[in-house]
Amino acid sequence: MPYQYGTLCGPRNIRLLSVIEAKPGEPLVAELSEHSLDHDASYIALSYAWDTGCELRALRIHDTDLLIHSNLYRCLECLWEKGIRTATWTDAICINQADDAEKSIQVPLMSDIYRGAAKVYVWLDRATDEERMAVRQLSNIVLGLEAADPALTLGALSATEAHTTFKSIGIPAPSSDVWVHLARVLNRPWFNRLWVLQEVLLARHISVLCGAEETEWDQITRFERQVLRRGLHKILQGTEFSSLQIFHMLNTIANFTTCKTRMLASPSKTEVPTPVLLHVMRRKKVTLSVDRIYGILSLVPPHLKSRVVIDYEAAPTAVHADFVKLNLPTDSMLELLSQVYGPDPGRPAALPSWCPELDRPPPINRFGGNNGMDSGYHAGFALPFVPKQVVATDTHSSIITLSGFQVDAVVEIKNGFDTPFASQINSDDAAKLLKWEQEVRALAKRALKGKDGWRNEYARALLADRALTADNMYCACEDDCLQTHERYLAHLRDVADLRTSASRPKYPMVDALADRVFIATEGGRIGYARPAVQVGDTVCVFENSIVPFILRFEGTDKPGRLVGEAYVSNLMRGEVLELEKSGLVRREDIRMT
Repeated sequence: MPYQYGTLCGPRNIRLLSVIEAKPGEPLVAELSEHSLDHDASYIALSYAWDTGCELRALRIHDTDLLIHSNLYRCLECLWEKGIRTATWTDAICINQADDAEKSIQVPLMSDIYRGAAKVYVWLDRATDEERMAVRQLSNIVLGLEAADPALTLGALSATEAHTTFKSIGIPAPSSDVWVHLARVLNRPWFNRLWVLQEVLLARHISVLCGAEETEWDQITRFERQVLRRGLHKILQGTEFSSLQIFHMLNTIANFTTCKTRMLASPSKTEVPTPVLLHVMRRKKVTLSVDRIYGILSLVPPHLKSRVVIDYEAAPTAVHADFVKLNLPTDSMLELLSQVYGPDPGRPAALPSWCPELDRPPPINRFGGNNGMDSGYHAGFALPFVPKQVVATDTHSSIITLSGFQVDAVVEIKNGFDTPFASQINSDDAAKLLKWEQEVRALAKRALKGKDGWRNEYARALLADRALTADNMYCACEDDCLQTHERYLAHLRDVADLRTSASRPKYPMVDALADRVFIATEGGRIGYARPAVQVGDTVCVFENSIVPFILRFEGTDKPGRLVGEAYVSNLMRGEVLELEKSGLVRREDIRMT
């Protein structure tokens, strides 16, 4: 007989699960009890990856059967075998998943549930003996790496040097299988599930279970930092993973740390800035698109959370757009607009142009937001930056209004170069990139009309006027950009001529090119824009914006549509304010839909 859920007695009541019997060959026997979050209750909470494709197992509750996914069942078995008998909260069992009305009440409580748990157990599912052994060594590996010389970059050592050095600091040899087994563990589906973001950020104490092997969450985040600092990407990659997979794997873990840091820096120490949340969650996996919003509500300010009505029957595009619209008035840097790809055939027609596609991974290497501030950009304001409301929304329509300037128009476009993500660049790609650079150089010379210093302006634009620190963070470019660029071209020529592969140095031009095209404007400016840009599109600078934006107007009285952020030479550091003083541009209300 299937288990039948009863109705919870109060709006802040939850169910807790207790496994009471486990016999070999028989279903686990458990019971559900009701508790109020307003009263003390000792319980643990589970964080695991839903797997709708796995088999179902029967859990016996009050002489009835509740079918649950086998990976959750294995977690409950593991906890029992480890002697953990504490009452447990887990969403798949403690919330009636077939009752949307109950879900609408319970989902907003998840922040209090995870905050109130004595411990959160992360379940990475069963593991091989080798994976358990690798997890068992994780603590010693982290200690060895942290104790080593801070300037030591292990990934740059020769094979002989690496073998000796790894041994001297007490970590497995570069050829050890431990590294690839750790990579397999860190590549588990759990890391890419959206709901786990709030579960980790709100938890007081987190233990990670890989099979029966247990480690602390802190060990994983410290390991990720050491891999980046020591250049251990290739060792983790082995022959099983691509460099892109390792990048995403490490970036996923780093995102937890970024969100935690931003949360602790907030006045309440419980909120993550919405632009950061939306950027991170777009790489996460959800079963239902609306959960891209509902799954982060525990991390947004209460005044915003209270204005979101959880409705699992609503259209996802409407849920996404309504949430972004709620946040625009407080987005004083216009970071959310920087997350927009622009119009393309796959974009939902019902989605306003100013709303990012939240079911699509975010643009990489954005110019706007914190990246832009670190790079010295301040297109729409004079320093220092002063937060203020810069977007007005319309309750009854999708139109938003921003104060700003229509500065220039796009007159020429050169398609971008699709740079493969790899630590190596081969001769064919080097030759193609050199050919692309020659064509763009010719475009820049035409746009800049060969004026004195055009080559320097061109080189600075190619780098998007930014440099990279030793920690691979962006900063304002203080070097001679032309010399830097010529050195990179010389490297490409060597690779092309040798007809072989070589290491590709980290170079800002390669990042600036990612998913962008090169443009020239009517006013003699050059830069980068999103691929959807067209000749005739308008370059706008909004008040308080970090970067310029490209808009498309289809009539003088109609609102514009956002094409995306841009880098435009001589518009990145408040120059538009001087143009306003000279009467060359005028401030106006610019509408966007």
